[in-house]
Amino acid sequence: MPAAIPTAFTAADCPADPAQPEGSTRFYHGLDGVMVQVVGEHEKSVRREKVEAKRTAKGRPLEGLPPRREGCDESFKEFKAVVFYDEAGKHWHETLRYCRRPEAGDIVRHEARRLQFLAADERVANVNGADWIREQLQAERDGLPLDGLDGTFTN
Repeated sequence: MPAAIPTAFTAADCPADPAQPEGSTRFYHGLDGVMVQVVGEHEKSVRREKVEAKRTAKGRPLEGLPPRREGCDESFKEFKAVVFYDEAGKHWHETLRYCRRPEAGDIVRHEARRLQFLAADERVANVNGADWIREQLQAERDGLPLDGLDGTFTN
């Protein structure tokens, strides 16, 4: 596995009170699903036909076109947004990835390890009450804030 890009900050860089940077630390995280419109198979084939028609009309060869990649089977896909940030909003780390819901918890835990989330004195989850989010964060109770609905929860 290739080495990950080093993070720009860790929990140690996230003071609970920005006016007192040497005090306790507070680190936030969030997880949610975001619907993103994607190009479907039908749309891709229509676009390709238009390009081919224009090239043919202008007398240009079609051989220069790269092979068409397959389009999506749906109009929208749910991407998972994972975010970590500090009290002042000075430090912000986010990941947007297309994956199935069962993989979202693994992404949160992976990024939490990279950012040393568990080293913060206060760890706060800012998540909504979606069942799938709770299930993923409870899959392995390893210090991530898990309790509560539609708000901010600490651990």
